Amino acid sequence: MKTYPKASIWTQISIMVLAVLCLMGTSKVLAEVEIDLDEASKPTPMVKLTPTPSNASHKLPTETPTPLQGIVNTPTPEITVTPAPEKEDVEVEEGSTPKDEIVHGVLKMKDVYEAGINSYKEKDYDQAIRYFTKAVSMEDKYSPKFYYAEAYAMMGVIYQFRIIRYQTAYDYYKKALKYEPRNKTARKHIKEVAKHLK
Repeated sequence: MKTYPKASIWTQISIMVLAVLCLMGTSKVLAEVEIDLDEASKPTPMVKLTPTPSNASHKLPTETPTPLQGIVNTPTPEITVTPAPEKEDVEVEEGSTPKDEIVHGVLKMKDVYEAGINSYKEKDYDQAIRYFTKAVSMEDKYSPKFYYAEAYAMMGVIYQFRIIRYQTAYDYYKKALKYEPRNKTARKHIKEVAKHLK
C-alpha cells in the first residue's frame, strides 16, 4: 500500500481558494447573459461554456466579478384564498319572480337599473318602475351617480307619458337633477311637465 505525504494546510487553503475563484470566473460568464424578465414567452438563453485547453496555465482572475445584471429581487406576493361563504337557502314565493329573473351572486345597482331599462323596452312599465325604485333604493358606492339620475328620470318618463301623473313625473325629474344637474332626460321633460302643473 502506497502512502502519500499529507498536504500542508496552505496547500489545502490554496486549492479551496482556487476552486472559489474558478466559480467566480464562471459567474462572470453568466453575468454577461442578458435576461429579460418581461418576455416570459421567450425561451431562456443557453450559455455555452468553452472548455479551456488542458495545457493552459491556470491564472487567478485579477478583476472583481460583477453581480448578475438585469435581475431584480422582487418579493413574491402572498396569495390568500378566502373560501366562499356557504349558500343560504332562499325561499321564493311562487309567482313573485319569473325564473329568468333570478340572479345569483352580488346584485349591483347598475344591474337592477338595466333590468328596468329592459322592462321599459318590453313595454312592461309596472315592472320597470319596480326595478327603478329598487335601483334607487340601493346604496352602491361603486355605481356612478348617472345611473341613479337616469333611474329617476326614466320613472318620470313613465309617469309623464304612460301613467299620466304629471306631479309624480315632476318629482322624479327633480330627484334626477339632484343626482346629476345636467341630466338630459330630466332637463328636457321637466319643462314639459311644469306646463301641465300650472
